[in-house]
Amino acid sequence: MRSRVREKLSARVVSWLSMCTVSVICSQDSQDAGLWLVSSRDELHGRMPSLEPRVHRLGERQALFPLDPEGGGTWVGVNDLGTAVSLLNHYPAYVPEPAHKQSRGDLVVRLLAATDARKALAALAGEDLSGYGSCKLVMVSAAGVLTTLTWDGQEVVVLQHDVPQVWASSSTHHRAANDHRRSLFFQQQPQTFETLQVFHRDQSHSNSALNVFMHSPEARTVSVTAVHVAAAGIAMHYLPVIATQAERAKRQLEHLTFQQYQLPAAI
Repeated sequence: MRSRVREKLSARVVSWLSMCTVSVICSQDSQDAGLWLVSSRDELHGRMPSLEPRVHRLGERQALFPLDPEGGGTWVGVNDLGTAVSLLNHYPAYVPEPAHKQSRGDLVVRLLAATDARKALAALAGEDLSGYGSCKLVMVSAAGVLTTLTWDGQEVVVLQHDVPQVWASSSTHHRAANDHRRSLFFQQQPQTFETLQVFHRDQSHSNSALNVFMHSPEARTVSVTAVHVAAAGIAMHYLPVIATQAERAKRQLEHLTFQQYQLPAAI
């Protein structure tokens, strides 16, 4: 039986769910060793603030994730097996979006609810996803196996990747934003959570829409969420950004600290 949370998430429809930069590293640092998946979420200025992370019961699994109150899904989460999942928009040039989209955030929840996430991802790849807008799912297991599922509106592609890795998307500057953020990531080569924070707070580009911590007339970075899976436990670090004006957001970012949430591990 699906949990009440999953039923609620499945029933809603999302018109825009933009998760714009996702990075994955494996830290060997004694202070923060383990897998890190970090998601910077860029959203339209008028979108309702997300609900802070909490533990959800998903059948046999427990999972920790924030909720999008408009879309009824989530863009990032981790379950008690140490499987972390995140979601980005994908912008193919040739495929129109479906008229009545189902929440892509529900796909994240489905993977978090699975006891065997790799089988769940394979099953998802074989389904008819035409009711969903194009997207990329990023999934990393507690063992460090990093896999993506990309749906472009016509076909599904599943790939495995080396760690470290980064992806970026932008509705208006997709290629330029992706190129800049990937170049910056591999130039900085973050190997700890501290250096990964430097990357996700970066505002070095003269075009603020291309920055990892971005701001444009249409959208801005509204939160940064970090998942940490280690031998010592599973945690989520969440940084909501309240300020809507670029300069205020920049000043706020200098003083913000992550809120930390714990998840009892089943591993």
